[in-house]
Amino acid sequence: MRHVAYPSIAVLLVAVAVVLSPAPSSATLAGTPAPWIAQEPPVGAQVFDARCASCHTGDDLEPGTPAREDLANFSPNFIVDALLSS
Repeated sequence: MRHVAYPSIAVLLVAVAVVLSPAPSSATLAGTPAPWIAQEPPVGAQVFDARCASCHTGDDLEPGTPAREDLANFSPNFIVDALLSS
């Protein structure tokens, strides 16, 4: 089983939380774009494709590796616990 670095856990949580969500709109304050937002954060699906898809998609998943469809049913806490216990 692969070891997942701690920064990857945060990325995975973001991906799981918004993997099927549309891109968020820019934050605004009284109609003016918020100055602290330089660019849109990555959409969850983009994070998943970049960081998670290599293990969680396809027909030849390693035993015990949940498919993308299954990950959508897990809570973020469950996923963090699974990553930390591996």
